[in-house]
Amino acid sequence: MPTVADKIYIGKILTLDENNMYPEAVSIKDGKILEAGTLEEVFSSKGEYTEIVEIKEGVLAPAFIDAHGHFGIEVLVAGWIDIQAPPYGECSDIDSIIAKLKKEIEVKRIEPGDWVVGFGYYNDELKEKRHPNRYDLDMISKNHPIVIWHASLHFCACNSKALEMMGLDNNTENPYGGEFCRDEAGELTGVCIGTARYKVVASLPQLTMEKKIENLKKAEDLYFKYGVTTIQDGGTRPDDVALFKYAMERDVFRADIVCYPMIDRENIVENSGIPVNEYKNRVKIGGIKMVADGGFAGTVKLSKPYNVVEDGKPADYTGLMYETRENMDEFLKYGFENDIATMIHASGDACIDMVLDSYEEQSAKLNVDLNKRRDILLHYTFPRLEQADRVGRLKMFPSLLSPRVYFARQKDIDRYGEERFSRMCPSSQFVEKGMRFSLHMDAPMYPPHIMPIMHGAVNRKSIEGIDIGSEYRISALDALKAVTINAAYQYREENIKGTIEKGKMADLVILNKNPLEVEQMDIINIEVLETIKEGVTVFKA
Repeated sequence: MPTVADKIYIGKILTLDENNMYPEAVSIKDGKILEAGTLEEVFSSKGEYTEIVEIKEGVLAPAFIDAHGHFGIEVLVAGWIDIQAPPYGECSDIDSIIAKLKKEIEVKRIEPGDWVVGFGYYNDELKEKRHPNRYDLDMISKNHPIVIWHASLHFCACNSKALEMMGLDNNTENPYGGEFCRDEAGELTGVCIGTARYKVVASLPQLTMEKKIENLKKAEDLYFKYGVTTIQDGGTRPDDVALFKYAMERDVFRADIVCYPMIDRENIVENSGIPVNEYKNRVKIGGIKMVADGGFAGTVKLSKPYNVVEDGKPADYTGLMYETRENMDEFLKYGFENDIATMIHASGDACIDMVLDSYEEQSAKLNVDLNKRRDILLHYTFPRLEQADRVGRLKMFPSLLSPRVYFARQKDIDRYGEERFSRMCPSSQFVEKGMRFSLHMDAPMYPPHIMPIMHGAVNRKSIEGIDIGSEYRISALDALKAVTINAAYQYREENIKGTIEKGKMADLVILNKNPLEVEQMDIINIEVLETIKEGVTVFKA
């Protein structure tokens, strides 16, 4: 008896299958693609109860795949106070952050002594072009512990009450790879950089499991809004494991979640009960993660000094390494010996050098077949151009933070220097070399919005209209592949996701415009009309 389709889509369809790019119709059965072809071919599986869906506006395409982000933190952020700047928020200066938090304390009737947590400021997007400090936050309240998180999560700022409750004072020593910032008089400013922020993370109150599940569903809905059906948790913590295992055992997830443990990583891999490289109720461990250097706002590790340094930094400041070479060697050795993928956050060229040195040495010592590996070189923000050849030779998989091009401000360019900034995230190098790569948003640094990822790589033009290394532009097709089939390859899922082909999951998105047909500068304005996970609509505009 012939198989009967559950649903058939007709209209404009973009499969990204090079042998069948624009079929007339697509059929779905039990959450998978049954057929993509001519009307005659597809309608041969039409039955009495088959639903026919005509795409009257836009294009049906493969759903997007999150190549890197922090789903566990997105779950936390779902319960925090939004202090993002435009275009995603409304806090454009420190006064508006103060006003927003004051209002939230009043509206939510937050009791004195209870934590107030804000998220999403970016110092270079604020009118003052600086981090808020303890004195700013003390204007909100001196009776509530207050912490606000930078969008990158590499920085946070605390008020005096929070510092007191955490036991931090002027005598507190800086941890390796971090700094409790001080003013000229040696007084703590409340700003915490790098590994210093771990003290803050450990001090925040724990949510109930019921609240975490509520936030988890909100976080999934945010990804679905932007057409993403496979989500990464790039830095899974023990608390995340407890939540994900709870959700896994109760079949809560609607999206697929790929975890990369960072803290207590070996124990999580070996004892968490979450399977490695194989989904169980939509969650799996895809590899392990290390953060080797700092963030975009002034701590990535460079080989040459920053052009402009922040107050209090020496003129020869080159950023921060978060990890030692010894730790990196051990990290890679564990990944190689246990046949588990590794992912290393490496933003600056000096850090990239250390990663490549360690990777080459450890893989040679263990006689690793690099053709069988899919180890991720993450962010690759400020490389030197010659490093791409070595990345290719070592078969590492680069995942680039291309939306930073779109969100760049003049102060960012000044900090790094125009020449160095122009070659930020040079994805065209990998296109020219025939290498696979992915592009990512690094949510919740920004929402998991795919169009800034594509716009940054295709147009190399910032939100302020500044051209940034136009010689490194790539085609819309290459950018689209980097958030679909290439991202699927990164997770070893290219046989089940990333294109619309027979037998693959029916993970789909309907966009109001075809990214391959619009004017390139209009890519940023493309909207998601509907998101479909395994044949089921999970978002509709």
